Amino acid sequence: MQSNAQTLKKSLETLKTTYHQENILKTDPIIFPYRYKNIRDIEIVAFFSSLFAYGNVRSIQSFLESLLEPLGDSPSEEIEKNGKGFQYLLDDPPYYRFQTKNDIKIILR
Repeated sequence: MQSNAQTLKKSLETLKTTYHQENILKTDPIIFPYRYKNIRDIEIVAFFSSLFAYGNVRSIQSFLESLLEPLGDSPSEEIEKNGKGFQYLLDDPPYYRFQTKNDIKIILR
């Protein structure tokens, strides 16, 4: 008889096998963290992706592209060093659905 932990593990592994495919992942904001290798970049991009993961998939992806593009190859470093791309976002953040530009600035800070 399997323990609850074993049953849960088996169920999660089945879900991972089923859904961890590029053709499925690309329809979800979770695809964005996969662009990065550095754990700090993955974490910040996953955080942003989760915050704005509501609404039409194309809208979400378009917004995240406009948010991440100025941050370059290392969003965590760009934010930490207060770089030009980060300053650009603070000066003129993209708008997304229910969040105002000011809301986006607060999230970025």
